[in-house]
Amino acid sequence: MVKRRRKRISVVRPSVKIAASPGTLTAHSGGADSLVSVIAYGPEKLLEDETSDLSKLEALVSSYPVVWINIVGLGSLDILTEVGEQLGLHRLALEDVLNIPQRPKLDDYGDHQFIVARMPVTHEHLETEQLSIFLGKSFVLTVQERPGELFLHHFWLITNWSAEEMPADELLELYRERGSAEGYMGELMNVLSPALSSSPRPKRHYRGCEPQRRSDSCDAFAHNEVRLLLNMLAYNVCHAVRVLLEKATGQGWSLQRLRERVLKTAGRLVLHSRYVMVVIGVAGAGWWTSLLVQMGRWRPPDW
Repeated sequence: MVKRRRKRISVVRPSVKIAASPGTLTAHSGGADSLVSVIAYGPEKLLEDETSDLSKLEALVSSYPVVWINIVGLGSLDILTEVGEQLGLHRLALEDVLNIPQRPKLDDYGDHQFIVARMPVTHEHLETEQLSIFLGKSFVLTVQERPGELFLHHFWLITNWSAEEMPADELLELYRERGSAEGYMGELMNVLSPALSSSPRPKRHYRGCEPQRRSDSCDAFAHNEVRLLLNMLAYNVCHAVRVLLEKATGQGWSLQRLRERVLKTAGRLVLHSRYVMVVIGVAGAGWWTSLLVQMGRWRPPDW
């Protein structure tokens, strides 16, 4: 009988002191020196800098609507501690940042959330490293385990043109000239779902059954044009309502959320004398009140 030798598996254990109290921060052994970069932006200005003066973080968070802080490397315990104190991060979350590897998870600490994720990186072969994310009211803090690109600076364009027919630079310029309207086509098709016809012939069956009535043959392209124009008009109206609700509530609104919570609200019409009253259900009354207040501020343009 031949005995098989068991393979030895190396296990990376968290670098934490034995019998240390919860929340004890210990520098990660072998970690690279920490580098801090900050991107802060608002409606009128943008700040992008690699800073070593961490005392300004609290002022930046209070001055800009959105601040993104990225820390690369876990070797500088003083930097991580200072950032945690400036942003008011929980000590247990900071401990999980340093004691790697951690399992992917989400912890809610009230005024901020802590997320642990695994990020794929490519060196000689595919590996994963820990990415720690803190989400606050007006800031995002990301901590990378090792130096590397958090967002890759490349993407793919799938096209029928060959490299000889259309060089890469010309192809990219062509796609950029198409504008950003194409990004809204998926939302239009998913929410409004225009029923387009692909054949000018009348249907002989509908969902496996013979249709009860048949229409005459028509110009399918002309019908599709009318349907798309009507759906585009409906989309523009819904988009205008969405913008008004975003201003009123300070929240992001998708067309699907607008349709489900505002347009499909239960209600009834009450006719009395020469008046018509619309009674809206409690679930959507607040949204409609905010919407009507914003609509009341509209003014006709000065031609």
